[in-house]
Amino acid sequence: GDDTVSALSYLLSIVISEIPKAVLRSKFSLASQILSEKLSPDASTSLLKSIVKCLGTLLACQEKAAWSEPSTVRIFQTVLAHSVSSKPKVRITAHDVCSRVVAD
Repeated sequence: GDDTVSALSYLLSIVISEIPKAVLRSKFSLASQILSEKLSPDASTSLLKSIVKCLGTLLACQEKAAWSEPSTVRIFQTVLAHSVSSKPKVRITAHDVCSRVVAD
């Protein structure tokens, strides 16, 4: 159920930074698609925060050339859209993620 997805996405948000960047780059399209599918307006705050963090990690490891791809820009726009979420914790997480991605 939703609790299982939230728990797994939380765990993923913790360990994703330990995955080699080359692997994250090669699996960006698939991973971002799967994660994005779980971003629904009625999702829990914890699920949204975890997914936004994971997407941010995926975006941060992309090489400069990847930013000319529409899929990369679309994922960044997805994260950016959560920076105006009605849920304060999601909004703060999205702000932090966007700042980190832009700074890298």
